[in-house]
Amino acid sequence: MTLESIYYIGQSISVIVIIATLFAILHQGRQANQIARSELSHDQLLNSHGLLGPTVATNPEYADFLVRVLEENAAMSATDRIRFLNFMHSLVIVFGSAHTLKSKGMIEAQMFADSTSAMVWWMQFDRSRGLWKSARKHYSNGVRDAIDEIVAKRPVSPVEAKP
Repeated sequence: MTLESIYYIGQSISVIVIIATLFAILHQGRQANQIARSELSHDQLLNSHGLLGPTVATNPEYADFLVRVLEENAAMSATDRIRFLNFMHSLVIVFGSAHTLKSKGMIEAQMFADSTSAMVWWMQFDRSRGLWKSARKHYSNGVRDAIDEIVAKRPVSPVEAKP
């Protein structure tokens, strides 16, 4: 074997090592990007859940608002309707985020189950279902289908459930 052939073999091995290193760096970059997106999405989902829940406990006016919009026979003002529309839109966005994260395998099963439970709970009310039927066309197919499935199951409202 000549020095020239050893040189060419060494060059070939070097090229293979460089290409393998580039693929390893590319793979690590993709993993880091996926982890970062997952953490960001997870944090965003937790923050969204936090915005929807504690207000009832800390704000009596907000609790009164929910009574007005969730009881079928309660009168709703135009302001109540806008606030309820905004609230339900936020709820659908939170559920949609969870649904999208689930489809990408980037959310824990319990977090998705909690988000689904919240949507099931809200969709038991006639006004929530009515609002969904009028607004559903504005949401993506996957989220729309998932919420349509929840609405089709027609959970029993707390008013109908007798302890």
